[in-house]
Amino acid sequence: MVHYHLLQIYKQTTMKVTHLIMAFETGGSETMLVDIMNRQVENLDVSLIVINDIYNKELLLKIDKRVNIFLLKRKPSSRNIFKFLNLNWILFRLRTNVIHIHNPSILKSIFFVGKKILTVHDVQTRNIKNNPNLISWLDGFDAIAAISNSVKKDIIDRGFRSVKKVFVINNGVEIEKINNKPNNHLIDKFKIIQVSRLEHKKKGQHILLEAIRVLVYKKEITKLSLDFIGVGESEDYLKKLVKSYKLENYVSFLGFKDRDYIYSNLCNYDLFVQPSLFEGFGLTVAEAMAAKVPVLVSNSGGPMEIIQNDVFGYSFENGSVDDCVIALVKIMNIQKDEIKAITEKAFDRVCENYSVKSTVNNYYNLYKKK
Repeated sequence: MVHYHLLQIYKQTTMKVTHLIMAFETGGSETMLVDIMNRQVENLDVSLIVINDIYNKELLLKIDKRVNIFLLKRKPSSRNIFKFLNLNWILFRLRTNVIHIHNPSILKSIFFVGKKILTVHDVQTRNIKNNPNLISWLDGFDAIAAISNSVKKDIIDRGFRSVKKVFVINNGVEIEKINNKPNNHLIDKFKIIQVSRLEHKKKGQHILLEAIRVLVYKKEITKLSLDFIGVGESEDYLKKLVKSYKLENYVSFLGFKDRDYIYSNLCNYDLFVQPSLFEGFGLTVAEAMAAKVPVLVSNSGGPMEIIQNDVFGYSFENGSVDDCVIALVKIMNIQKDEIKAITEKAFDRVCENYSVKSTVNNYYNLYKKK
């Protein structure tokens, strides 16, 4: 059962932080938030309010029992005023010091007069210059955390001028929980993994499938496999592509897997591929690097920032099947010692720059900032 704490008004002895999010599914922002809250609760009084009736019960169960959880169960797009009155009543009773919001539109529904922080979890898919409401919502926050330099640049490029309000706080990885790829790993076939929502118009899984078809039927490279971990609206489309490309013997859809499974099994693969057409950060890229698995990403946005333009991984031209094929063939033919060298460097980069501990500390400093 999900835990719910009865509210009590008591003397404040620690900072009280309340996270607000529209939905709580199994995306990168939600799983990242679980890690953040589970660390924050060691030193802060932490609450979570999920506004819409869209949430994953299994993910909620991953949250530390000391976190107060409130599910408002609002129907998406509903204008039911009682849901928002309830939201504000909960905030009043919590007597929170900081509201940490994860969807900017929430701001218009709250009357909270304390500190308001927004995390922007992705680059925008539409031009917010044509959406003055969004600009005004951003202006209403005391500080804005962008999860990467790419996201910060996107916010500024799209018309937000209060640059001093925007801070980069990278997402972080629970590095110590991720199994490393063994040095004596034997390859009978080249195993590729892709972990994300099955949403090809953003994540670009169709590009990877087309590249696999070229490898198998034009390059005659058949000792390979591709596993997709994740679910989403593109699942049926991608399965039809697999069938039409005659790749049933090479491609598997493993469905939703929790992070315990992913962290235990990433190390069994020879390559992680993130072919996203746009991506704010790329948490799964950092996770693969923490598993000492080489990564191949499209050359745009957050993933390229993580691998520092091919210093800590490999890339191909965004949206290009041909360039993806070239990159895959190149990686398959790289000597084992060279792969080991780059994955060790990549692991060190994640440890130095993308730990959850650093993420939580940076948010705490932002909460305190005047």
